[in-house]
Amino acid sequence: VRSVTTCGKRAGLGGGVGARPSHGQRRASSCRLSSSSPNSVAPILSPEEIRESFPILNQSVHSDKRLVYLDNAATSQKPVEVLRAMEEYYGEYNSNVHRGVHALSARATQRYEEAREKVARFVRG
Repeated sequence: VRSVTTCGKRAGLGGGVGARPSHGQRRASSCRLSSSSPNSVAPILSPEEIRESFPILNQSVHSDKRLVYLDNAATSQKPVEVLRAMEEYYGEYNSNVHRGVHALSARATQRYEEAREKVARFVRG
């Protein structure tokens, strides 16, 4: 059994396709974790649902064109979940991992190892 996260707009929040939040606002989305058996097909996120996870893509360029960013070799854009994790790290325990004996380093190391375990579980399926 594999867990799958599905995301979509919350009822009554956000606009339809093409609606953009005003400056400083985020589109609201809801995510749920569901289990799927090996024989079932996992839900596929639409490009619009994936795009909503990336706040930087909720802007227009050249007057009315939706931003499309393809220069991933130079810089990858990050979904809101990654931005939140980075803000937590830099705001609460920014320190060297596996290199210090003080409280911040211990916390950073603990979170690093938790992330490694989470990725390992995901990869193993």
